[in-house]
Amino acid sequence: MRFAKQVRTKRRVLRTTGEALRFIATELLEELKKQSRWTSAQALLVEAERTEKSRDLNAAYRQLLQALKNDLMLPDQAG
Repeated sequence: MRFAKQVRTKRRVLRTTGEALRFIATELLEELKKQSRWTSAQALLVEAERTEKSRDLNAAYRQLLQALKNDLMLPDQAG
């Protein structure tokens, strides 16, 4: 599913739930993947793809942004 607004990380732009799931699977350190913020984001992204509901997509988007922010992966953050 396509996000209403793309997510720009320090490394790439995420436009869809599929891109976000691949980012989590391939670009996160194993220790980060185990953190609840990332397991929640991943679960919500999978659920959004399954249901195709905008409510689920919005929840997944917000959790993804929060996880990226917490781990200083957004381009406007120091680190």
